[in-house]
Amino acid sequence: MIVITGATGHVGGEAARLLIESGVEVRLLVRDAQKAAHLGAAEVLEGDFADPQRIADALNPGDRVFMVSLYETHDERLRKHSAFLEAAGQADVAQLAYLSFVNAAVDAVFIHSVSHAETEDMIRESGVPFTFLRTGLYQSGAPLMFDKGLCAAPGGNGSVSWVSRRDIGAAVAGALRTTGHEGKTYNLTGPEALTFGQTADRINGLLGTKLAYEDVDDFDRLLTKGLPDPVAMKESRRSCFYSIRADEMSLVTNDIRQLSGVPAAPIDRHILHYREQLLACNR
Repeated sequence: MIVITGATGHVGGEAARLLIESGVEVRLLVRDAQKAAHLGAAEVLEGDFADPQRIADALNPGDRVFMVSLYETHDERLRKHSAFLEAAGQADVAQLAYLSFVNAAVDAVFIHSVSHAETEDMIRESGVPFTFLRTGLYQSGAPLMFDKGLCAAPGGNGSVSWVSRRDIGAAVAGALRTTGHEGKTYNLTGPEALTFGQTADRINGLLGTKLAYEDVDDFDRLLTKGLPDPVAMKESRRSCFYSIRADEMSLVTNDIRQLSGVPAAPIDRHILHYREQLLACNR
């Protein structure tokens, strides 16, 4: 059995869809079963990482499990990740594929990269067979960087290998459906790394917009679009830009193709598919 957490999200949902369509037996652990109804032929259990009993109900010996990372503050993320990992260890699962982040390290500039590294360390120490799937920044996040046509943030000339959530989902499915991935780390990136200026130019060239980037370090102006709790998460957003400035997110690999059989799509596909969203970011 393959168990997918976060199946109502973009990455877990795509992984679940591909696995179900391929005829693999899938169990979904979600917070709201109604939101997973469109995925069809899968066993669905309701629960979340904060409920150890529900996690235990969802995991059995020999299961191959996708552990989505939670978008929480540092301490809350580690608390819930630890609870899930403990249940996975007690269930004696065969593989835990964890959704991490590129350049996860305890001394990383990006705050979330630190908690990803600490989660990876917990997983290693648990003895559970693991696969680390480290992603770059999502292409869907690019529009969130612009407000009234301007991205004003301290990213310097650092670059980002923007990656599609759909491609990550396909890579997750591949890592769980095929064998030989235990103990390995994959970096799931887009096919090129672009600075914010180059990202704006790419959007402008495809859509005729006039987006621009300004390298400024002004905490009060820092964008909070898309953040679930702007007050708590704003410092994390700032550290993200500092991380980009330090070139922690410029890595480009072929790992998505290795796992899914399909090359990673450039940001162009996302721009053209979500043109209305990007046009709304224009001046």
